[in-house]
Amino acid sequence: MKQKKIFKNFRSYRYYKVLKLSFFILILILYSILLIVCFSESEEEKYDSPIFDGTYACHDSISCGIKYGKSACNISTDSQFKEVFMSALYTENYFKGSLLLGYTIKKYHPNHAMYLLYFPSQISASLVCQLKAVGWIMKEVERIPVPWDGHLYGNFDDQFTKLQMWSLIEFDSIIYIDSDAIVLQRIDNLFKMITPYAKFEFAAAPDVLDWQILTKFNAGFIILKPDINVYKEMMRVHKVRDSFDLEFAEQSFLNEFYKFRHIQLPLTYNFNLALMEFYPHLWPILFPDIKVIHFTVQKPFLTAIPHEMFKEPFEIWDSMYSEMDKVMDLTKTRIKCENIFSPSDFL
Repeated sequence: MKQKKIFKNFRSYRYYKVLKLSFFILILILYSILLIVCFSESEEEKYDSPIFDGTYACHDSISCGIKYGKSACNISTDSQFKEVFMSALYTENYFKGSLLLGYTIKKYHPNHAMYLLYFPSQISASLVCQLKAVGWIMKEVERIPVPWDGHLYGNFDDQFTKLQMWSLIEFDSIIYIDSDAIVLQRIDNLFKMITPYAKFEFAAAPDVLDWQILTKFNAGFIILKPDINVYKEMMRVHKVRDSFDLEFAEQSFLNEFYKFRHIQLPLTYNFNLALMEFYPHLWPILFPDIKVIHFTVQKPFLTAIPHEMFKEPFEIWDSMYSEMDKVMDLTKTRIKCENIFSPSDFL
């Protein structure tokens, strides 16, 4: 009787083990199927764009110089290279962003020139005056229109104008920063990567989207070498319909144009707020080394109350803005500029 009981218990235990193992295998199979579905539905890298094809388009000063039959070298006659910071302001909504970006650039790079691309018809004379007060050299540019009809994300309608920078051959290297960013440390070491002698012509940091740090880069912080022949090629090939994803405007175009042809910068040079959304643990780890914070997801000058996860970067932005106010006396500067360009001056 005792033996039968032991045998019965053994059989029950064996069935339990088999059932447990079967359940584990079933979970493993379902998880594997889920992974396969997720990866199969994710966007695969494509290499069929004519912009990417080196037999269709040139991509640097040497090859474009050969193509257009002109010298590939635009070396300054000055004893020092013309290294400048640059940003753009296409709408007055971003005025406070441009103002603080200029202040933070100048704080860490007092001897470097800063140029702000803008449309005179879109930015008032009073705001231009205030931007000059912080150190911006205002540079009028013509708008490069969207190359074909289609959906663009957010306020990206004017972003192709950024391509004008490649035509500014009076400069040897440009560090471009979007106006929704601030600088926290010196970054002028990057100029040495892009010089007439360095042979590198474009650099950017990876972009972040939907839990992925992409092979594609974010165009809100780039280093470039202006070249008139490269500019001509960009003006030709960016009009090729459906050759890139129009939704993200010039960023999509530049990713096709410089695919596998650019230097990848550390994320600390363009700390995109999306990193905090998908990888919140990276903020305290990387913060001591972060050179630039890029307020992509939420912008302090457009958002009254930030999401809880962005509280610390917003506090840094507010602190820097308060510091700028103390140094510049923004109210006094604003009143002075408004008086200079009062309506009566134009009567």
